[in-house]
Amino acid sequence: MEMKKLVKGLIVAGAMVAGGSAFAATQGTLGGTSQGDINIDVSVGDEILVTALADITGSHVPGNNFTGSSPACVYTNNPTGNYNVTLTSANPGAGNEFQLNGPSGLVVYTVDYDDGDSSATMLSGQVNTTFDNADTASTNCGGAPQSSIDISVPAASLDAVGSGTYSDVITILVAPR
Repeated sequence: MEMKKLVKGLIVAGAMVAGGSAFAATQGTLGGTSQGDINIDVSVGDEILVTALADITGSHVPGNNFTGSSPACVYTNNPTGNYNVTLTSANPGAGNEFQLNGPSGLVVYTVDYDDGDSSATMLSGQVNTTFDNADTASTNCGGAPQSSIDISVPAASLDAVGSGTYSDVITILVAPR
């Protein structure tokens, strides 16, 4: 019976070693006291968070472009601060443009993303890999978001449509790189 327990123990120990553990616990020895060591290895993957977003609303003034901006706080635990951004319109056009949807149809508008260091005009659903200014110290950017999402709707487009509310939803996806 003892032999079966020994063989079973050796099989389990062999399976643990074969599993590729980088560390091995040190077992104690029989005596007045006994000491062993266990190793602890915790892996933390890249994490990212976008907060401080705000809706953009307002009324069109005839003859003027409608512009608006939403702050964005991007935090990552990656010390480089590098990240990718994808902005996606709920009403994307055939050329991946952003579009407002309203009573008279669709109105194309532009969206720029600015991370405080660089800015890019975005296309709906397209990944932009140029941003490198995420906050790496505070998940809420110390209360001062470093990024913004800026929109502009041409006056000529808004002046040409009927009255009503024209809307879109932009989904922002940030990913560490």
